[in-house]
Amino acid sequence: MKFNDIRFIERDTRFGKQQSLIMPGGFWVTKQTCQDAWKQVNQNWHSIDWSLKQCAETLIGSEYWKPQICGKQLAMGRCVKFFITHDMLPRPLEIANRGKKGKRFYRPK
Repeated sequence: MKFNDIRFIERDTRFGKQQSLIMPGGFWVTKQTCQDAWKQVNQNWHSIDWSLKQCAETLIGSEYWKPQICGKQLAMGRCVKFFITHDMLPRPLEIANRGKKGKRFYRPK
């Protein structure tokens, strides 16, 4: 799957009409947040140390991640998981800590 293949749904929000994606668990993530996460992951991809397990923060980049509010961090983490489960990234990854709630870690398949 490619990023352009994602089917966003337009919905009414308190901010007006927004294009969003429904994530597992019924969470809505805006198209803008998905685009931000996609851009950051691809921008940081070449500098990732694959000898270590990675999390959404390291895939997106700490310098972009840390100033974001908690809600946006959660949404970007959901985007990263979506990209990985749909094999959208240049290298196939898998969840390294399946069955755990909270922060997910990823490793190459």
